Amino acid sequence: MIRHKVSYFLSIAVVLVLLFFFPKPILLAVLLLEIALPLLALILLRMDIAAMTLSLQAPVTSNVNAPLALDIAYKAKRPLFSVSAVEMTLEMQNLLFHTQEERWLRIGLSSRKSSHVEFTPDMCGEWFIRASGVQCLDVFGFCAAAVPCELFCRVKVMPEQNDITIMTDQASRAKPEVGSFRVYQKGNDTAEVFELREYQEGDELKAIHWKLTSKMDRLIVREYSDSTRYDTIVLYDIALKANGEDVDKTLLSTSIGAVESLSRALVRAGIPHMAAFVFQSRIISAPIASEADAAEFLYTLLSYPLAENSGIACQFFLAGQIQQNYESMVYFTIHSFPKELALIPADVNLDAVVVTDKDGVPVVTQPARAKVLVEVPVTYLRKNRSFRIIL
Repeated sequence: MIRHKVSYFLSIAVVLVLLFFFPKPILLAVLLLEIALPLLALILLRMDIAAMTLSLQAPVTSNVNAPLALDIAYKAKRPLFSVSAVEMTLEMQNLLFHTQEERWLRIGLSSRKSSHVEFTPDMCGEWFIRASGVQCLDVFGFCAAAVPCELFCRVKVMPEQNDITIMTDQASRAKPEVGSFRVYQKGNDTAEVFELREYQEGDELKAIHWKLTSKMDRLIVREYSDSTRYDTIVLYDIALKANGEDVDKTLLSTSIGAVESLSRALVRAGIPHMAAFVFQSRIISAPIASEADAAEFLYTLLSYPLAENSGIACQFFLAGQIQQNYESMVYFTIHSFPKELALIPADVNLDAVVVTDKDGVPVVTQPARAKVLVEVPVTYLRKNRSFRIIL
């Protein structure tokens, strides 16, 4: 583009010199044509933009630390006369970790009608990718015109998986009690509506009561009762900070990889359970009765921003905002155990797991009756990809 501009101004300078020494009408016509060339290029450029559409596509899912290919393509109703390249800024926002990065791109338009751009996400979570400041350049590099379009896509970047083995002789403690029901417990049993409320972020679209929504001019959601009882809850307390200190993003991403593995290991050990985490002022929970449920729960967790500080899940449990009285709790956190953990009632069988930034091997302690604390160094987890927990 720079060479084109240099050649253009040199040619104008040459014509001006020739016109000064040889004032001929043909030289004047050439000069006027050269001066009008940028205006003509701009007109053709705007016509091309009106006749073309751009799109941004990406895989639905990918893996952390694996190349992610973005496909930027265009379609045109007719051959393009002036457009040669597209410039844009890619804004890549990780919703889970509250981070954002930008990348400037210039893509040459060719007969292939598409270009591939790769970037390697170093953190898991749901990535929202948006193109801003999109503009097209003409073949001479004289003009640039904005493209009135919105390009965006979402990608779920999955964490590296770990393999956790649960060793327990208490598998029967978490099995649903035959014939028991959880009275006034909100859940997923569509046979009975528990209550109606306004839509909140994260609610499923299938739960929307469309008839009432149309009458009340706002989204109304059905909330159902749940007739299944679980005696065990797995409370995931993963946050950006622990005890006021920022947690390393690599530690966070590796720890999230253990979420599905932990719930899957409990199911394999014969312990169906409720899995839960805190989003803002809400408890997001789901029953885990199969390995598929564990995978779906991780998929859900990746869609919500992490809490600012760890310990909030303990606070919710202590405040009674998790409605059922559970006999057993598996508590999973990172960096260090929060002080709130010591306030869990003694009659709750507590098994707490923390992934730390220390070196070494997993350490198991039992500070009190019915309480087991397991510290797992992240270096051990990355190296071995598996560890055992004895409950």
